Amino acid sequence: ELLNRALSNNNNKTTRAAVFVTDVQGVFTSDLNKDPNAKLVPVIQIDQQTGALLVNNNDIDASGSSHKHDVTGGIAAKLGSAIALAQMETTTVSIVQCGTVHAEHALQGKSFEIGTNVVLGN
Repeated sequence: ELLNRALSNNNNKTTRAAVFVTDVQGVFTSDLNKDPNAKLVPVIQIDQQTGALLVNNNDIDASGSSHKHDVTGGIAAKLGSAIALAQMETTTVSIVQCGTVHAEHALQGKSFEIGTNVVLGN
């Protein structure tokens, strides 16, 4: 996340893609440890100017992580970095689970079936 934040802070227009590899499949509507009905959000649209999540994503609870081992700030920190990177027009941002074919595909710049893409909204 620190590398992603540094890239976004420097307005590095040569950054074409960023991949967050994490211990869950992507971004969920709420914390999986607290809500067994949480659903994977395949696409998060953001406003390029403000970085705000667009209307379709109002059901995402990014209040923090309940994972004991999480020292990175949970999904809120990941989303903050992902949004900053996605605001750069040439950047695609993916969030995928470590050790899966989906992570492998994302890292190779290929499409994947399970994970979350953070994109600019219309």
